[in-house]
Amino acid sequence: MSIEGIDHIVIAVRNIDEAIVNYRDTLGLTVGDSEVGANGTRATKFDLGDGRFLELAEPSAPDTPVGQTLERRGGGVHLVALRVANLQAAIEDYKSKGVQVIIDGAEITTSTKPQVFLHPRSTNGLLIELIEHPE
Repeated sequence: MSIEGIDHIVIAVRNIDEAIVNYRDTLGLTVGDSEVGANGTRATKFDLGDGRFLELAEPSAPDTPVGQTLERRGGGVHLVALRVANLQAAIEDYKSKGVQVIIDGAEITTSTKPQVFLHPRSTNGLLIELIEHPE
């Protein structure tokens, strides 16, 4: 099992409208799709090419995963999503190594591709999403 690269990075923000202006005007990124996640979190993507993107996420409430990130650590990286070719093989591999795998994380992401999450307790404090991208 191997990681094939970064799929996307989600950045927790308190005010998505202000953050969009910063990423668009200061960094020169092109605003892509905006959507509302399962828990009401507002998200806007910035295309980085080859299907990769940065995503800004504003929580709908303090008790959402993004809201909890903001409360604990302030704004910044909420999660890093990594591509794998075979998600089931990755799950089995990580579980065999004692990594805590979160199978049902629909409230954490807006992705529609098969995915799971590696709990921050198992990854030095970083929430990692594994997304299947078969070749």
